[in-house]
Amino acid sequence: MTAGSILSLRANQATEGNCGCFEIWAAKAGGDVTKDVRLDAVKLNQPRAIAVADIDGNGDADLVVTQLGGAPLVLRNEGGNKKQLDEH
Repeated sequence: MTAGSILSLRANQATEGNCGCFEIWAAKAGGDVTKDVRLDAVKLNQPRAIAVADIDGNGDADLVVTQLGGAPLVLRNEGGNKKQLDEH
C-alpha cells in the first residue's frame, strides 16, 4: 500500500471492553483495509501520536506510534504495495 492511497489512519484509544487498535482506510481500496494490512492484530496502550516515514530507507511508508508510559511502537512496512506490515 502506498502512502498516496491512504485516506485515513487512526489509532484508537482503549475503552472498557475494547483494546486500543488501528484503523486504516484507503481510497483506492474503497474503504477499511485494517485487516488486509494486518493492523487489526496490533494492540495499543494509550496511543498518543502516529508518524509516517521511510525509516529503513527502502521506499515504503513505515509507522511509529507513541504510547503513554511505554516505548514507541515501530511498524516497518515489509510488503510495499503488498498490504503487509511487520511489527518491530
